[in-house]
Amino acid sequence: MAVPPDDGRKAATLYESIPLVPQLKNYGYTPSSMAENAYTSDRTNGVCVNYEDHGGVWQFLYPSLSQRLPLRGIVWKNHLQTNKTIDRLHVNFQHIPSGGGAADTGVLDTSGLVFLFVVKCEDMETYKTKIKPVLSAWVDRMTLHHNEWLVLYVPLGTQATAAPASASRGLTSAFSQTFRDSSKVYRKIFERMKIDFADKTVKMDRICKIEVLEGNSVVGGVPGQQQQHESQWSEVLIKLKTCIMDAFDTRCAEYEEQLRHLDGKRALSGWDFSSFLQVKESLALLYIQATLFDDAIRHYDELEAIYTSVDVPSATSRRLHMDKSDPILTATPFDIDMTSVRMNIAVNAASPLYIRLYLFCRQVAISYLMDAHGDVCTRGLDFIPQFLAMLQQIDDLPPTLPLQWAVGAALALCVSCEHEVDRDHGEAMAKHFGELLYLARRHCKALVALPTTASSSSSSWYHSLQSPDVLNDITHLASVQFARAGRARFAAFLGGQCARHAIAAAATAGGGIPDDTCCPRLLTQMQQYEKDQWWALMYPTVDALIATEIRRGHLEEAIDLCIHWMKLDAARDVWATVFAMWVDALAQAAAQDVVVPVVWTHLFEPTVVVTQASLASVQLQLTLKNTLGVAIVLDHVDVLFDQTSQRQLHSMTSMDDCLSLESLVPSEVEGGTHSRMRATTAATMTNIDDFTASLNHEATCTDLPPATPTPTATNKSMVISLAECALAARDHARFDLKGVPCVGHFVCHRVNCRLGAYAFSLPLDEPVAFDIEHAYKSTMAVTVECAPLLLPSAATPLVVVVDPKDDALLGGRVVLRCRGARGFDHPTGGDDTTQEIALQVPPTTSIWRAEVKLTSGSADDATGRVDVDVECHYAFTHASTAVLRRLACQTCHVTRPVAPPVEAAAVSTKRVGDRAFVQIQLRCNDVMGLYIDPAAYELICPSTGVNLLNEAVVETELRVLANPNAQLQPLTLLPSSTWYACFVLQVPRDDVALPEATSGDHEELTLRLFYKTALDGTDVATAAAAVAYDVRLRDWLPRSVPTDAMFHLTTRMLENALSTSSSPPIRRSQWVDFAVDVTPPKQSYAHEKRETWIALDASSARYWICAGPAVQCLRSDHVQFRLRPLHLGRLPLPSFMLTTRPCVDARYEVCPVDASHVQQAKTHVVVVVG
Repeated sequence: MAVPPDDGRKAATLYESIPLVPQLKNYGYTPSSMAENAYTSDRTNGVCVNYEDHGGVWQFLYPSLSQRLPLRGIVWKNHLQTNKTIDRLHVNFQHIPSGGGAADTGVLDTSGLVFLFVVKCEDMETYKTKIKPVLSAWVDRMTLHHNEWLVLYVPLGTQATAAPASASRGLTSAFSQTFRDSSKVYRKIFERMKIDFADKTVKMDRICKIEVLEGNSVVGGVPGQQQQHESQWSEVLIKLKTCIMDAFDTRCAEYEEQLRHLDGKRALSGWDFSSFLQVKESLALLYIQATLFDDAIRHYDELEAIYTSVDVPSATSRRLHMDKSDPILTATPFDIDMTSVRMNIAVNAASPLYIRLYLFCRQVAISYLMDAHGDVCTRGLDFIPQFLAMLQQIDDLPPTLPLQWAVGAALALCVSCEHEVDRDHGEAMAKHFGELLYLARRHCKALVALPTTASSSSSSWYHSLQSPDVLNDITHLASVQFARAGRARFAAFLGGQCARHAIAAAATAGGGIPDDTCCPRLLTQMQQYEKDQWWALMYPTVDALIATEIRRGHLEEAIDLCIHWMKLDAARDVWATVFAMWVDALAQAAAQDVVVPVVWTHLFEPTVVVTQASLASVQLQLTLKNTLGVAIVLDHVDVLFDQTSQRQLHSMTSMDDCLSLESLVPSEVEGGTHSRMRATTAATMTNIDDFTASLNHEATCTDLPPATPTPTATNKSMVISLAECALAARDHARFDLKGVPCVGHFVCHRVNCRLGAYAFSLPLDEPVAFDIEHAYKSTMAVTVECAPLLLPSAATPLVVVVDPKDDALLGGRVVLRCRGARGFDHPTGGDDTTQEIALQVPPTTSIWRAEVKLTSGSADDATGRVDVDVECHYAFTHASTAVLRRLACQTCHVTRPVAPPVEAAAVSTKRVGDRAFVQIQLRCNDVMGLYIDPAAYELICPSTGVNLLNEAVVETELRVLANPNAQLQPLTLLPSSTWYACFVLQVPRDDVALPEATSGDHEELTLRLFYKTALDGTDVATAAAAVAYDVRLRDWLPRSVPTDAMFHLTTRMLENALSTSSSPPIRRSQWVDFAVDVTPPKQSYAHEKRETWIALDASSARYWICAGPAVQCLRSDHVQFRLRPLHLGRLPLPSFMLTTRPCVDARYEVCPVDASHVQQAKTHVVVVVG
């Protein structure tokens, strides 16, 4: 039984309880003898052929005949001269006994279209004495009744056994000889039969022969006779097909003539519809046998139309009668005996109800034959309401029985169709099933509304239709089918009805929880209603869905649904129930500590603007925008301002605390008067330290009770409350609020609200801050004096300056913190690893200074920086009065780079024999300028520590021959500027071995210079003593490359001689071929797995352009380049550079060969215009 997917157990049970109605599969009238005949086709439809078997050969003939059936490709022309093709025509063979029965009485069975005479005859004598008289009488009878007939002669070959020569011959020759002997006899009999019974009226020969000889079709084929055997069968099938269609045309013409005669009398009184139905149905059944179903169903449609148009209302009303125990009301909706109904129609004794039901069953049966299941559903949708109206006209029937029949008929048709089609049927069939099920639902709904009547004679499934559960099952099945058909609106509506049934059933059962399918169905219905903007239908669905979600404990989903509805414009008129359920769900969530995933700022957008902030008053304007489509009243609103600590004030340079000094300075009562005594400095500093610790502690904000009606202020926060806040739908509401002022810095990050029992916060997009300060503000300033540049691994003095200005300092403490340095060094207890030190500030009215040493990082960290934070907590009064004492805090920040004052940018050395000309490029730092005297340079030898510029050097291998820096004037350098220091040194030759004591001098020297800082407004000449600084010169003396370790390149032009004096000039547009001879070094330069490549160097690429490969591999000692000059005049001859690459992949690890290892001549050529 086909059951839609996702159906529940009850739906499956409902489907399984509905039986398949056999009346809907009775395709037409079939004689009882055909049911007992073993030689009928598998399907009951098909034409009938009557046969007589004379000789008992049908049992051998039929197996071969059945393999060649049904008949195929028959073209038939109807009475309108329209060609129709019958693809497959089934043939049912009905045996008629020969020599008795109908033949003796002269009564002929006319159920068959064609009559077949099958005869066996082995000799001529038998034919003349027995076969011919019988066959002659049979042919006369066929001619008399104008029947199509056919004679099939089947010789069995029994004469073959009488051949005496077969035993002495070979098997093949014996069979061949026997076949030839017997074939002559059979041929004579067949020819005589054709002559005796030739049909003179038609040109077709009605005599056929199938040779079923021994050794042919029974035992095995005689060689050469199989083709003849197949041609005989083809002839039989062609003649059988012709006879069938001729008989079919004759029958159709007779029925059509009778119908024309009867239809012509329809306008006359007393017209007999029964005779007309008999003839027209006979024609329709004939079409069914020929598989012309569209013509057959057309005739039944005409019968229905003619019957409903017969103008006999009074007679019909009198004849409408049906007992409540009738099978169609107690068993199945279509439980009628088709044969008896047809017989009653023939004698005008059938009720109009049975005639209509009979015609409908015939139409449905033909539609099933056509596999037109959609047509079955469509006809059911039209017929069931009409037949229901006829049943309801019967007064004797209870009102429930007609409705039960209508529901059962719709369900029976739906089940019967689903049993035939595939499970995954298309949208079209799902639409038909949905409409049929919806028809059943409509009548079932009316049936459930009626009082239940007990009926013991009704079947169980028929009686159970008057049940709300069955109505719900039918509704669910219709919803599934409409969803498959793409009718989302109807599917959503029906799904919602199922959900409401489940909710009502749970409520009836004692307040139980509905099943899991209710909420998804209601949600689908709600979404569809919202899509179609059917607000009147959507609100009850939303109401039921929210109530169900709350009952199931799904508070988050219920709250989200409430918000979704209240955001719609349609909620403005109907929202009270949803709002009440929203508040209730929020209260339950608050009681159960359920986190509600709601972005409250999407519902209420807060804006806070401080209009006035002073010691006199704090005034602000609160604006709340309600984005919902309904009016909302918030029970309580708090605007919370947090008071921040001084450590959090990065953007402020000073702040006065709201506490006065009286809370820190001890006091006592004398003589009933409150006298103040000046505290000692130590006691005051202790109190300041305690106050600083309280400022550094992270502040915690405590919310006030929600019912507080007035604004309040504490040391940690300021809360301004609003008792009730009414917000109109999609509108702004502005409220002017006032608060109690107090000194401090306040920041508002959020607005706290309460709706019923649920509290939530509304964060502001940007914090709102304001300051309330005293009338008098501290003027004390804290600064730090430090050199603009810190040297690596050096202690730099740092001076903290506290300037009271108009304040009178009562004491305090300065805290210094550093980052990026080793630490502070202070005589009072700090060491070089301390990152934070504290200095006590005594009471004073003048400038106070304190010096500490700051040690920077090592030379390896010379690219870093040092950050120093200074924080001073102090107590002060105004210099003019000491009545009011307050606490304050000042901060400052200093950043200094850490870098050397001078660095060696480049060292270039040129050796000529035993002399080295050294040029040192020096660069000033980027922060401050320097004052340097070049005459004071010192060149230190690291091995001996001797200054080579001022003292005689004993070692002759390294000494200064000339110092041109001694004649230079003092230099004033700007930041990032460069200058040069030059020396001429005597060095040993390359072939002289150096002692171990002096071998390192050729790798590193130290240039010591003395500088003064050139600060703005400072006279450098009168400044403090110069500071010495050493600049290390690494690898200042390159070693010469041996000749046998160098590449030697020789470049020559192939067109001209290399000598420029005798070679003509080169034209600019001329391509010149250059040959480069490469002599590799005697020592192996590159690894054996690397290759050497050659290309133009960077200097030559500015003057020459290459055609062809610009980089070539040195696989021999000769390469060639084609070049063209880019400029006119005297150009340098092309020079080349060498690189090494891996042999496997030359795209990676390219290593250039140092230019000192490549020797090539430097010559020039002349380029002219041309």
